[in-house]
Amino acid sequence: MTSTFTRTRRPLVRPLLLALAPVVLIMIATAAVRAAYPGIDLTTVIWLLVWTKLFIVTVVVWRFAWQLYRQEVARSLNDE
Repeated sequence: MTSTFTRTRRPLVRPLLLALAPVVLIMIATAAVRAAYPGIDLTTVIWLLVWTKLFIVTVVVWRFAWQLYRQEVARSLNDE
C-alpha cells in the first residue's frame, strides 16, 4: 500500500474503536442486567445506546472535518 493510505488509515482506527466501544459496553451491561433481573424492561438501555452512538458519531465527524480543514489550510499555505 502507499504511504498516503497508511497515513489515512492510522487516524481512522481510533475513531472506529471509539464508535464501537459503546456498543460493546451496552451489550455487556445488558447481559449483566438480564442475568441479575430477568424480567426487567430494557428500553432505557436501548435509548442510552442510541444517544451515545449519536453523540460519538457527531464527535467523530466533527473531528474529521476539523482535520480536513487543517490539512486544506496547510496545503493552501504550501501552494502559495
